[in-house]
Amino acid sequence: MERLREGELVYTGALRTPVEAIAVTVPVRGRPTGMSAEGFALAGDVHVWRGELAPGDYSVPTPDGRPASRNSPASGWPGSCARTGR
Repeated sequence: MERLREGELVYTGALRTPVEAIAVTVPVRGRPTGMSAEGFALAGDVHVWRGELAPGDYSVPTPDGRPASRNSPASGWPGSCARTGR
């Protein structure tokens, strides 16, 4: 408990952890931008987008219910937009 309280221990899952639980902000067009807590992306989306996880190995439901893919939006951030191309 003490290590968690002091920020020395961070637990994140490889697939289901919401990205907003990992990062408070992300760079968008070179500027730190706050994360929305709306369930748009999971850690698995980040791993697929970065090429660290094959879409077929994404073994949990995606936030938007569509199959995972490595397509990325113009903003360069993964999530539902990464899978739909919007």
